[in-house]
Order: sequence, then structure tokens, then C-alpha cells
Amino acid sequence: MENEDNTVPRVRFGDQRLPDEEDGYVTHERRHQQGLSRQPSVGSLSIHSTGGFRTIKPETALPITYRTLSIEIDEGQQKKQDEARKVKEKAAVGSSLDHSSCITKLTSDPKTGITPLQKEMLRFVLIISLFITCVVILIVILWAAWLRKDHPTWIDVPLLIVNCVSAAVASIPEGLPIALTMSLTIVANIMRKNKILCKSLKTVETLGSVSVICSDKTGTLTKNKMTVTDIYAGGEEYTPEAARDLMAIFRSEKNIATMSKKREDIIDQVRILGGLCNSREFDAATMHLPISDRKINGDATDQAVMRLSESLGSVAELRRDWKKIFEIAFNSKNKFMIRLMTPANECATSNNTTLMIEGAPDILLPRWQSVILLARKPTVVPFSSNQEKEVLVAARYGLTFVGIVGIVDPPRDEIPDVVRILRGASIRIFMVTGDFKLTAQAFAEDCGIISNSALVDDISALGRDEIVFARTTPEQKLRIVKEFQARENIVGMTGDGVNDAPSLKAADIGIAMGSGSDIAIEAADMVLLDSFAAIVEAVQYGRLVYDNLKKTIVYLLPAGSFSELWPVVTNVAFGIPQILSSFLMIIICCLTDCAAAITLAYEKPEADVLLRPPRNPRKDRLVNTRLIFHAYFVVGLLQCLCSFTMAYWYLERQLKFGDYDANYDPEYIAEKVKTASSIYFVTLVVMQLFNLLATRIRRLGIFQQPPVFNKDTQNYLLFPSVIFAVVVVFIFCYIPSLQNTIGTRGIPVEYWFLPAAFGLGLLLLDEARKYCVRTWPNGFLAKIAW
Repeated sequence: MENEDNTVPRVRFGDQRLPDEEDGYVTHERRHQQGLSRQPSVGSLSIHSTGGFRTIKPETALPITYRTLSIEIDEGQQKKQDEARKVKEKAAVGSSLDHSSCITKLTSDPKTGITPLQKEMLRFVLIISLFITCVVILIVILWAAWLRKDHPTWIDVPLLIVNCVSAAVASIPEGLPIALTMSLTIVANIMRKNKILCKSLKTVETLGSVSVICSDKTGTLTKNKMTVTDIYAGGEEYTPEAARDLMAIFRSEKNIATMSKKREDIIDQVRILGGLCNSREFDAATMHLPISDRKINGDATDQAVMRLSESLGSVAELRRDWKKIFEIAFNSKNKFMIRLMTPANECATSNNTTLMIEGAPDILLPRWQSVILLARKPTVVPFSSNQEKEVLVAARYGLTFVGIVGIVDPPRDEIPDVVRILRGASIRIFMVTGDFKLTAQAFAEDCGIISNSALVDDISALGRDEIVFARTTPEQKLRIVKEFQARENIVGMTGDGVNDAPSLKAADIGIAMGSGSDIAIEAADMVLLDSFAAIVEAVQYGRLVYDNLKKTIVYLLPAGSFSELWPVVTNVAFGIPQILSSFLMIIICCLTDCAAAITLAYEKPEADVLLRPPRNPRKDRLVNTRLIFHAYFVVGLLQCLCSFTMAYWYLERQLKFGDYDANYDPEYIAEKVKTASSIYFVTLVVMQLFNLLATRIRRLGIFQQPPVFNKDTQNYLLFPSVIFAVVVVFIFCYIPSLQNTIGTRGIPVEYWFLPAAFGLGLLLLDEARKYCVRTWPNGFLAKIAW
């Protein structure tokens, strides 16, 4: 088409996001082909599939000639048609995509709030901060009430400040942020190898605490491969194969009975309506393939009807004989599509214009007038500015029934097992779909989502464990998610379509299918790249990462916080040398302990990980009083006492206790203190190696979940971390140049074996504790178990 002055305007696109090449197709001279041309030709129309993104640079310009330009915008399944606008002389046409639709607004809002893991980490930081504050206050009170009066020369104000800072630093497990970040990264990488993509580390654990999963049906629980199984027309039921055979016989025989002619017309009207009242097209590049293998762009329902129509006769020939006058596209609210069609070689009049409508049975059934042969309703051609309203009014009544097409979208093979496993993990799974209620009910029964299909008259009579939401709009899906959240549930939402995007973004964790639309994938926090069955592994890893984070904290706190604090406190309070230097504290936190803690991220799940209910965020804390008690006052206290015992046993053997006379050389004393400090350091490191074996399992014994020789429980990385810790000790304690720099010394060999004995005792003690917890689950030890 041309301008009034035959000039060629240029359409300039702003920085809009449109589909990638593989998500669209190009049409030129009625031929459609998958993939967008990087150099579109004059006369070509680029058509983009729903939910895809494509970035067009501002300088992109396409020359076109036309008198009017009709733009159809598809946002979700809510399609809008802009009135065509005349182009004035020498005018540049700008394309402004309207992003004011409901789905766009709901999806574009930023996600607020923090994840359950972030809440737990914030709470842990507050606990550590409170502990440090209490320690500093006690030191200040000790100095003000006693040391300042009785020992004024021991600590002055500047030294008091230094000691307070030292105590604060000693209380902080510096290796914890490193270990936690690495643990989340490792688990996210493991999940990626299992075809589960996490967009953010902070969401890795969230799925483990999910108590409710709301799932879309089509494309998520189903294979999204719809096929026609039944045709009901003219009072008879046909299979697609029978309909094809009938049409073939009718075309091959010249003389047919009147009754047969009637049956032929019935099937032919189904073919006509399915081919004309359908916005989909076959990809030109796949037209040589069988009908079932040809590529069709668009909705799976329309694809199924399109294949049926093509199997009964050529859709391309059919469409050449008809032309479209007006269309109201299918959307998720109306649930129908309307087209006004007229013969291609005739002018549109009220005598030859037919209103064709295709949609959900529950929406169209009340509009029938009669059940007769042809699926046509003569109608007046709308020419007013409010033509859409006129067409909708005309479609309210007096429709002629042509037929009902039964379509099956089979569930994914793994869905029943997935539902059973999730139920066993005490996760409620609800189906939220826009489908007809009977369709949703039958599908949910097949998948095991509901077991009781009885209808209720009052919503208060509904059970809370098995619910299917049918005929839902995107806004209703969003409200369902928010209502579950308002009842203190951690909600996971799964979906693959644009209509699911708002609820995917609003859920605590949105889970999109890898085959879904780009908008759904962008709105989600996690993507299942392979199949829906991966959600079971995702839940398992989510719970596993929470368990492993608890193990990491329990492992790091005894040596990295408690046992490092007391050398500072005893130095301030009693005036004895600080038995562990600040540099060795850093070595423990950032090297020996941190490396071992990272290996805990590779621990396999314990046997009951998918048999216990999800954690309650209000009660089941990452760090609670039981964990603090175990880390500080059981393991930490034992390690601290054993380390002090080893260090002062060495000093007692070398120096004796009491006042030193002039015969003692200060340098000699300093040398022995350095050796004692190294002994304290070695004792902590060695005992932590046994603590690593104890904390890697929360409930089972070491022989029930061995770290070796069992594929389901093994973790061979534990042993390289042990070797690494020993090598670090040798580097810093036995290399002369480093000894003089950081104040360490080599230690006698017996001070290696005694800490190993202490560590073995710690491991056996923890094994006994776990045995008591398993044997007496309601006993005292079980109640205080971390």
C-alpha cells in the first residue's frame, strides 16, 4: 500500500523488547516461515509469538509503503487491536507498544520482601551482635569495677578499647560468610547439572520451606501436545480417523445418498470453522512433513483444531476462498474467538457475511438457537466506529451449533509420582487453571491432585488439602497466591504461560518451565529445564541446603567463635598471656575451618528429607537456642577446655606455675608461650576435624550414613579438606621464616596425638547423643537436639 504522495515512510521502533528470532515467523505473500529475518524485505510482515522478547535498537528502521497500518498487540492472551491510522504526507510513523495491560502492570512491579533464608541470616547476625555486645559490656564492667582499682597499671583506657575490639573480633566467625556463600553456590551448581536453574542464590533454600505449591495445568502438568480425539456434529460422534475416511469416500464417489451428503456437509462445516476461525498458520518450511509433525506457531488448542481441519481438507485452499472482514481475538476472559468472513470474490453484504465463533462450550452453549447443518449466522457488516461492540451483540444469541471438538492434552508421565512424593513431604499441591471445571476436575483426578470429586455449595465446606481452581484469570491466580501467603504459607507457583507471570512473580518462589514463554521465565525465580519431575529434586535440594547450612554453622561456631574468645577474656581478666594469637584466629576461621565447612555443602540428603513436613519459618529457625547451646556449651566448651589443658600442660612442664625469679630469661618465657599458643592452635584444628565427621549428620549415625563406600551417602571431599588443614598447620608452624613472622613454633609430636584422642572422644560422645535421640524421640536429649 502507498501513501497519498507515494513517499516511503520509515517505522522506527523504540528500545522495545520483542521475541527472539526463534520465537517468531515471517509472512510474505501468504507464506509463513519460522524464524525472523535479520534483513526483512519490503512487503514482509514479522509476526511474534506470545510471551517472547526481542530487542530492537532505536536506530532500526524498516521501509514500508501503506495507506493504513493495523497493529495487533498480544500481551498474554489479551489481544488488542488499534484502530488503523491514516499516514499523512512525509510523516514518520512511530510505533508505541501499549504496556498498560493488566498482565504487564502486575508483572512489571518489583518483587518486594526478603526470602526466608535472608530473614534467618539477618536474625543470626542480630544474635551474634547481641552476644558480642554482652561480652564487651562484661569486659568494661570488669575493668571499671575491679581492674581499674586493684590493678591500675595493667590496663588503661586505650588498651581497654583494643581488648574490647579483640574480644569482638574473636567472637565473630569470619569464615561463615565465605562458607555460606560457597555452600549456596555449590548447591545451585549441582541443581543446574540436574536441569534446575536458580536465578539467585538467595532463592536456593526457599523451595525447601514451601508448604503450598500452586500449579498451572496446560504446559506445566501436561505435555502441551493437544490432539483431537472426538468430534460431535449433527447428532453423531466421530473420531478424527472416521471423519477423514468419510470425507475421502465422499470425494471419490460421484453418486451419494442424500443422507450421506448431509453427513459430508456436517463434517465439512467442522473443517471450515476449524480452518477459518483460527489465527494459526503452518510453517512453510515444514509443509512437506506429515500433518502431525508440521510446525504451527501459537496456542496448543488452536494447533489441534488446525491439524484436524487440515486432515479433512486443505486449509490453504479454504482460506483462499474466504476473506476476513473483522476479528475479535481469543482472550482469557471471553474464552472465545469471533471472525466475520465473506467469500473472497464477493463484496461483503448482509447476505453473504457469516459470523463464525469458536470457544469454550460453557461460554457458547447458552447462545445456541438451533442445532442444524450449517455453522453460519448471516449478520450485518459493521462499518461504524464501534464495530467490536456490534459484533459482540450479534454473537450473544441466535448462533447455530456446528459441532464440539474433544481435545486431549495428556498429563506428563511423571505427574502422578510427583504429586505422591510432594504429598509425602507434607506439601499441599493445588491446580490453578483457566480450563473448564469438568476438564480441570477430570485431569486432577487422573493426576491424584484430588481424590474426592464431590461438589460443594458452600466454600466453607471445602477441604484444605485438595483444591482445584478452574476458570481463573491472571488476576485471580495472583489473588490465590496472596491469600495463601496471608495465611502464613510459603507459596511456590509453577507455570509456563504469560498469564502465569503475575502469580509467578508474587509467589515466594516462582517456578517456570524451560519450554515456557520468555515473560514467565523472566518473572520466575527458578526454571525447570527438563521436566516437572525436577521439582522433587528442587524441593529435596532446598531442604538439603537448609540442613547443610545448619551443619556449617554448628561446625564453625565452636572453634571460630567460642574457643577464640576465651583466650582474650582470660588475658584481660587474669593477666595471663593470650594463649592464641590474633593471626592464628584468622587462620582457623578463613583457612582450616572454612575449607572443611565448604565440603559440607556436598553432603547427601538424609533418608527422611522428603518424609518430614516443611519447616515452619516462625518456629524452625536456622539458628535457635538449641543450636547455640550445642555449638557453644557442648562442642565449644569441650574444645576450649581441651585446648587450654594442652597449652597449660606444656607450660607447666616447661616453666612451672607461680612467680618467676631473675634466673628466668624473658625471651625463653616468650618462646615457650609461642609454643603453647601453637599447641592451642593445633588442638583446635585437630578436634575440629573430628567435629566435621560428627556434624555432617544430624540424626543418623556415622555407620548409617558413612562418608565412604556408599554412593548415596559418600562425600570424599571431606578427606582433602582434612589434608588441607594439616598442611596449613605445618606451613605456619614448621617453616622457620613464617615462625619468626607470625610468632609460631613447632610442637612436640605427643601434642598431635592427644588432641586426636580428644577429637575421637568428641565424635563418640556425639554418636551416643544421636543414638539416644533416635531411641527416645520424646526424651530430654531429643528436645534439646539441634
